[in-house]
Amino acid sequence: MKHSYSRPAFLLMTVLLLAALAASCVMPVAPTPPPASATDTPPSSATVVPQPTAVTPPTGGIEEIAAFCRDYSIRGKEKQAEIPEPSASASQSGEEPAQMVVSPLEGLIYVENQVVLTGQPGQLQEISQAFDLKLRVDEKEAISLGEGRAIQLVYILDDRPVEEVTCLFNQFASAHPELDAAADPNYFFSPAGWQGGGSPWTQNGRWAHTLPGGGLGAAGDSTAFMKQWAFGDAGINLLTNGERQVRESLGKGSQIVILDTSPLPEGDFALERRMGNPTRAAGVGSPDMTITDIPVQDYDACPGLDRYSGKEIVQDISSHGLFVASLAHAVAPQSKIHLMRVLENDGCGDLMTILRGLEKTSTELSHPGASFEESLAGTVVNLSLGVHRPDNACPAKEPECTYALPESVTSLQAMVQRLNDQGAVVVAAAGNDSWDMVTPGESPRGPEIPASDPSVLSVVGSTYEQTRGCYSNQGMVAAPGGNGVNLTTTTMEAGKAISLSPGEVATCVVPGRLDASDAYWCESGNENDCVIGFAYGMDETTGKPGFQYVYWVGTSFAAPLVSGTAALMLDSGMKPADMLATLPTGVDPAGGPSDYLGSGIIDVTKLAQ
Repeated sequence: MKHSYSRPAFLLMTVLLLAALAASCVMPVAPTPPPASATDTPPSSATVVPQPTAVTPPTGGIEEIAAFCRDYSIRGKEKQAEIPEPSASASQSGEEPAQMVVSPLEGLIYVENQVVLTGQPGQLQEISQAFDLKLRVDEKEAISLGEGRAIQLVYILDDRPVEEVTCLFNQFASAHPELDAAADPNYFFSPAGWQGGGSPWTQNGRWAHTLPGGGLGAAGDSTAFMKQWAFGDAGINLLTNGERQVRESLGKGSQIVILDTSPLPEGDFALERRMGNPTRAAGVGSPDMTITDIPVQDYDACPGLDRYSGKEIVQDISSHGLFVASLAHAVAPQSKIHLMRVLENDGCGDLMTILRGLEKTSTELSHPGASFEESLAGTVVNLSLGVHRPDNACPAKEPECTYALPESVTSLQAMVQRLNDQGAVVVAAAGNDSWDMVTPGESPRGPEIPASDPSVLSVVGSTYEQTRGCYSNQGMVAAPGGNGVNLTTTTMEAGKAISLSPGEVATCVVPGRLDASDAYWCESGNENDCVIGFAYGMDETTGKPGFQYVYWVGTSFAAPLVSGTAALMLDSGMKPADMLATLPTGVDPAGGPSDYLGSGIIDVTKLAQ
């Protein structure tokens, strides 16, 4: 990648525009990134692909780009302001719809008045000057990428919307490919626990009823946890009748980094002991997990806002990350787990906080004295989260598209590439946006961001029947995530009738409960449609807080099974560079290509011997 360029023409345009506008306010220069250490400098082959533009770019100069981005922003804002109508195909008896084709949360995509810039700070500043942007760099948030490159959180100080500012940077960089510059909105992120956008909402945009702390019903003890179908021959083939099939490889020497929620305070935690010693694996250390807080912004609006009622509905799913950690630990019990809290208890987070968690992994969890290429050898990063995808997103190549989600997020792609270059393996949940893909022959949606990055192992959620979970997006490989249920005109959900027109079906309904008086769906004869994990929250039986095993569903919980397997493979001597090619070959090719399980459901016995 070039980091200097021929600037006479560019500077001439800048000077002329500034003179015409009599502009005097510019973006402050970001601090010079700290000198790169041996582990800071990526190999020369490390590159970042500029973010694709959302529509056909203008071919002219600054004025044409400015006009284009101004119009682009207006059209995008108008579309996002629309509140979608409930689906005509399904409605619950009463006032509220049971299921919708589109979510009412589609406009809540990013933090207002914030942009994340990636590239050479000097070049980013010059683009800001060219368009008379009034921006302020948060110097404390700057992330060094080495070789003078940085990621910066920038605040918009005038009334220009996020869409317009990101468009200006990206369109100008596209017209001047010699520039190292790109801009992303500071996207909201949320767990991939269920449903569109990787959120814990039901299809009508309202919270699924979960246990305090998270989970879809109580699930017994450590014995039930280890004997669940997800670990057996219907799942990853880790255990047979509770006996571990892979005894030689336990993940020793590997570390699994999980960016997620956490109900626990910072510090060390004895996960195996707290879970009731379920793996009974010799050599498991105590403590075997460390919790770290990455401060999250205090948002004025977050994807918990119900756009129909105008009320912010907050639900505690703080155990989402602990649930994920317990599954990874069961597969690789001797791997050290680092749980980084980058999402609030309600599951809300933002791009910059995720990036700071990845930066902490890159710098503080690297091996002292190792070369850059081996500084994160033996490290697996688990991302059971994703961008809150808007339902009005459309392919970037279509000129009529309004402001839609890009195919990649440049800053996130840069950090993932950096981790890959350091020897880490990155695993991500494919996402749960495909619950409404029911037309015969209709393909599930592709993986959400960050699972869509080709250097990330994206994980599909599979079922007890070894099919794709009805909610799951496509991905490289599959692992157990559970399933939903299809309701017909004669079906009752937790004692509540679903009202449908004759012959219509409400598809892939959340297996929770409709109100606090109902039984949880997972507890009512549907245990094999759910995954069991460890959590901390209020026990509804005793009314006291504590640790317990609970049910949950989603690609969030398929991902850590793959992360644990990757840790076993690293323990067996697998090189990280070979992981993307090798892991998809060690699978049970259940079904066929039309089942959209990627290469198949991972089989631990074929991968970690």
